[in-house]
Amino acid sequence: ALRAIDPHIPFVMISGYDEARVMREGRGPSPQAFVQKPFRKEELGAAIDVACRRTQSEAEVTGTGS
Repeated sequence: ALRAIDPHIPFVMISGYDEARVMREGRGPSPQAFVQKPFRKEELGAAIDVACRRTQSEAEVTGTGS
């Protein structure tokens, strides 16, 4: 729903399932980062950083960044 508002919003997927299974069952746009439960706050922080950097890079490539 957030991507409908802003397609360039950073997206971190969190799941108890492994990344391969979640991506295989994909139900929409792929996230820029993935974290499997359980996780440490450092892992979540790193995933958020990756998602933000990837979103910025994608926007620069498509020319939609600020």
